[in-house]
Amino acid sequence: MPHCIIEFSSSLDIPPDLLVEAVHHGVLESALFESSHIKTRALAYEYFRLAEDCNDFIHVTIRLH
Repeated sequence: MPHCIIEFSSSLDIPPDLLVEAVHHGVLESALFESSHIKTRALAYEYFRLAEDCNDFIHVTIRLH
């Protein structure tokens, strides 16, 4: 049962539901898991610090249980 956790900077101009849909669909298209077993969620971060030339980020973690 994969748990997909999307972390991203809140300043990104991408709706969170599109991120969730894209990751969820990608895992489903792998044909490794049943649709009912895939869990996907997104967390926006307002406060973070990155390298000087970076303003935004998207990080996806997939945990297999």
